[in-house]
Amino acid sequence: MRLLVRADASHAMGAGHVLRCLAIAQAWADAGLGELTLASRELPPSLRARYEAEGARVVDLGSPDGCTARSFEELVRSIAPHVVVMDGYHLGPEDRRAARSSGAPLALIDDNREVDVSEAALVINPGPRAHALDYGATPALRGLEHALLRRELRRAAAGPPRDLALDRAPVLVTLGGSDPRGLTEPIVARLRARGVPVVALVGA
Repeated sequence: MRLLVRADASHAMGAGHVLRCLAIAQAWADAGLGELTLASRELPPSLRARYEAEGARVVDLGSPDGCTARSFEELVRSIAPHVVVMDGYHLGPEDRRAARSSGAPLALIDDNREVDVSEAALVINPGPRAHALDYGATPALRGLEHALLRRELRRAAAGPPRDLALDRAPVLVTLGGSDPRGLTEPIVARLRARGVPVVALVGA
């Protein structure tokens, strides 16, 4: 079988779309389901390496100006995937039609009913408020029980519980794969001003 993932990452956009699709890619690889391709643009080398470590083929769709629905459609037709997963609010109707051009079912990842799901075979929304959203007749996996957790997070959660001294434990501050608005520093400064121990985690 062949899985095609369509997601982008950049400093301005962050890495969330590509990283939660990585959870699906890892599950696909762990189950030995077959070939895996990521079609992306502006993908940082560290994220490319994460997918390639799962045995994925990574296709660079070029710059935002150079990536067209037509070029993506050509890729879809050449791969002839059995399933297409798409994640990104900026991906429009032409991208969704291109994703379905080979006849494969399309799974869309959504957060706040921000995408048109009329062409999707499945919606995945792991948000805590997903059950309140209307996806019409489109089947949907909703709620935290469908959280897209990468392998390292699943392993950590399955490990033995640790006794944390919460009065001495630091606060973890992370805004994901990038911080385009520069919020990490002022958040850390305000916490430290109150005497709170802090660990800041920033993306590659």
